[in-house]
Amino acid sequence: MEGKLLGLLDILLEAKYTRDKLALLERANLRLEQFRFLARAAKDLHFVNIRRYEYLAERVTEIGRLIGGWIRQQRGAGPG
Repeated sequence: MEGKLLGLLDILLEAKYTRDKLALLERANLRLEQFRFLARAAKDLHFVNIRRYEYLAERVTEIGRLIGGWIRQQRGAGPG
């Protein structure tokens, strides 16, 4: 799970400093979805308790909204 989050951070940092952001943001969105799946599996397998999972799910949803907004902005803005 940590690896997925660090990979997500790498992708987002690269997107911040790259002109062609859309492909990177879509990859970040996929990485976040993979993390979301792992978090659910961790909860189902009782690796994390429900309170921690709920907190994590809220943060993941918030990050997803931010990435989604950035994707929409890039689709509307064209190149750059």
